[in-house]
Amino acid sequence: MKKIKGSTSNSDRNEEIPVDILLTEVFVRLPAQSVVSCMCVCKRWYNSIRKTSFTDFYLKKYNSYADSYLICGGEDSFGLVSCKSLNVISHYPYPSKKFSDEHVQIVGSANGLLCLFSFDLSYEPIYLMNPSIRKYKVIDSSAIVHRTIGIDTRVMLGFGYHQKSKDYKIVRFLERQWVHSWHPGESDVEIYSLCSDAWQEIQVQCFPWIVRDEASSVMCNDNLHWIAHNCDRNDLVVLSFNIEKYVLEEVKLPDLSFHTDSPLTVTAVVLKECLCSFGYVLPVGSGEEITRCYLWIMKDYGVAESWTMLYEIDCQVKIRRYISSTREDGLILEDIHENILLYNTETRSFDHLNIPQKPFLVKIVPYMESLILIDQENEILKVQSPGREHIREVIS
Repeated sequence: MKKIKGSTSNSDRNEEIPVDILLTEVFVRLPAQSVVSCMCVCKRWYNSIRKTSFTDFYLKKYNSYADSYLICGGEDSFGLVSCKSLNVISHYPYPSKKFSDEHVQIVGSANGLLCLFSFDLSYEPIYLMNPSIRKYKVIDSSAIVHRTIGIDTRVMLGFGYHQKSKDYKIVRFLERQWVHSWHPGESDVEIYSLCSDAWQEIQVQCFPWIVRDEASSVMCNDNLHWIAHNCDRNDLVVLSFNIEKYVLEEVKLPDLSFHTDSPLTVTAVVLKECLCSFGYVLPVGSGEEITRCYLWIMKDYGVAESWTMLYEIDCQVKIRRYISSTREDGLILEDIHENILLYNTETRSFDHLNIPQKPFLVKIVPYMESLILIDQENEILKVQSPGREHIREVIS
């Protein structure tokens, strides 16, 4: 076992501290940026911290101690939001000065890694970023993008982590619209693998779907999910893509007309590692009527008959849109007054998130600290951390 000597004035009382103990008992209680700073102490620490075995262990261990966080886009940086204090407690600059809050879009978050793109840059380039250690990677473009992107092209993106292969993957659908038609046309699909650092094109015979929100996928059971409209049958479905087998399928939604005669806006949600669907009636007019929401869970993944309604939520406010969910059991919503609300599905209560934002522009995703991309050379040099002293301390 490798050891380092502890400092003491009495050589007879020198104690040897095993590096394994430092890794498993000390470093895993430090914020990610502090762990990165420890790499500068000596070569032994540097090599030990860089090992995949430690970065995997840190991800699991540190986040079992730490509070739950969210991350959202701001004017020129990301804001880190504490689910405990409900406030923005830190800011992380964007990886590119070309980003702005009007255009930056978070595709998804996985193990502390964000997938980003900008609308005004024609969806290129795509970034992978770890805000907690200020590292990022620019994803190289692909031949399929250069020959496909155009005025009649819709781009659908998804991002997720495949546990078995320990690989982070980006899925990109490029759908060429039929001229003067809402129906989809030809489609190209490609998958980026962080492990191989390359894009792979796959064949899709038919793509009869139009996705409601092209960057709103959720990850569950090795599948990315979107709410989509099937043009052949004229109905809404859950569109899923398996990031291991590269198989595209659809799953029926629960019977949306069973609980209300009003048209529902539906989105895919993941709560406690289960696929759910969240539906709500869009507010009409200026009355004071409440918005009623519905939350279903798919108890047996992939089986449409297993959809079960968990809650009928009496919001007492008009909901403009669903934004995201937390790592545990919270739903993040926006009301018609542009307030960002956190709904706890366990306590059935609402809290206000203190997030400075502009209407319709806030994108919020669950977040955790990690050491993913620790070997990347690209680094954002400045990070603002007002009021985050409690995170910078060792977690007891």
